[in-house]
Amino acid sequence: MSTEGRPSPQAAYALWMDACARAGWLAGPVVEQVPIAAGLGRVTAAPLHARWPSPRCDCAAMDGIAIAAAAASAGGAAAGGGAAELRLAASAFSWIDTGDPMPAGTDTVVEREAVSLQADGGVL
Repeated sequence: MSTEGRPSPQAAYALWMDACARAGWLAGPVVEQVPIAAGLGRVTAAPLHARWPSPRCDCAAMDGIAIAAAAASAGGAAAGGGAAELRLAASAFSWIDTGDPMPAGTDTVVEREAVSLQADGGVL
């Protein structure tokens, strides 16, 4: 294929950039302020930071029981690294629903489907 009559890649790029500029395209991002309602589908020019956390407390991401992970790990893991069966007394956990604030002293939620209620009020 002959390259006679064709511009070099650098010259072709310059011609293309010139045509784009004449059509109104700007080579860099344009920063503009718009009302929040007009921001849908746009990209922010700079990172945004929330004024406060939302939600304002640690919340459960699922229904289940809230426990302290350290207390559960003290029960030991199953041989081979699998899930361990751990019996917890009724005083060692709190029932919690999705979105509820985590009770004081707890940091983990075991999903409701993985818990078996025992006759004494404890769980397995």
